[in-house]
Amino acid sequence: MVILIYELLSVNMAEISQSHIDRIVQNYQELIRIINFASSTEYRLVSEYGETEDSINDLEELAGVVTDATDRFKRFQLGYAVSRK
Repeated sequence: MVILIYELLSVNMAEISQSHIDRIVQNYQELIRIINFASSTEYRLVSEYGETEDSINDLEELAGVVTDATDRFKRFQLGYAVSRK
């Protein structure tokens, strides 16, 4: 994944400082960790306990975290695509 991110940034690397590139890579990695953790936690809760009245709010919150982080990830990609034009 890191290689892919560096490839995405390589076109304009001369215009971006290395510290900014490193920060962008860290942000991508953090978003991926958040998405994976929330998704796997949601899966484990459903697998172990099912969707109960007690768990439904937690499951909805986890789904919201996944959606928000995925949207941010997509905005990163969209922002990069727009900046390349």
